[in-house]
Amino acid sequence: MRVVSDGWLDDTDVEIRWEMFNSIGFPDSVTILRRINFTSTAWSVAAMVEASDLLYVESNMQTGKYSFDYQVIGLNACLDTVATRIHNSILLNGSNVETANTIDLVWNEYLDWDNGVDHYEIWRKLDDGPDFTFYEDAGIDTSYRLTTGADGFFHCYRILAIENGGNSEESWSNEICLEFLHLLEIPTVISPNGNGLNDVWKIGNIEYYPTVTVEIFNRWGQRLYYSVGYPELWNGTYNGKDLPVGVYYYIIDIKREGIEPYTGSISILHRE
Repeated sequence: MRVVSDGWLDDTDVEIRWEMFNSIGFPDSVTILRRINFTSTAWSVAAMVEASDLLYVESNMQTGKYSFDYQVIGLNACLDTVATRIHNSILLNGSNVETANTIDLVWNEYLDWDNGVDHYEIWRKLDDGPDFTFYEDAGIDTSYRLTTGADGFFHCYRILAIENGGNSEESWSNEICLEFLHLLEIPTVISPNGNGLNDVWKIGNIEYYPTVTVEIFNRWGQRLYYSVGYPELWNGTYNGKDLPVGVYYYIIDIKREGIEPYTGSISILHRE
């Protein structure tokens, strides 16, 4: 067996590649066996193919749920059963913590290359990126913590196992995607008295939304502040003059599908 790998273009495909020595002594076909890894599931026949094919692709597999073992068997010229080593696909799982901007990835070891795995690579696709690109080298670990949740909203990952020597084969894992909402963190008060604390309205995570609109009104509905983006933090003024202590009202529209505009009140306190 050379390698078992999830498909590059479609991670529900599983590619099985093998090689044959002294193929003249083998019959025309071989049998590809499959079972679920880490279980007592019995072997089942995935396919019977021409022995000279040296490649079989099994489609529509639940690669995001299971790691699969594969083995290729056949009969030699003496009608003895010969079999490859058992190789397995890589199942990647992951979780994220929104408040800490952390991502935890964990995957099973790829087994039975002659010299083992040289290293695992983490590949990432971010938000609307067109394709996966190399992100980090994980060494020979099978778990990894990333602290890069702030990089975007949708983080998709795959693991690539690189063979140590031998045929320099590569095995891809399934794809997983994790979402960071990056919801706004909106203070309810400012105290623009020049002491350096809460002098301006600092809205957390607003930098993720370059087309956001921010509006502030007084209690009579007069608009006192408007911006596209939030390049200058509101300091409790209108036309350059200090507004009186009191309650004001905001509408913040981050222009993201499925998320309604934020509405609420912001109070000005302690001008002296």
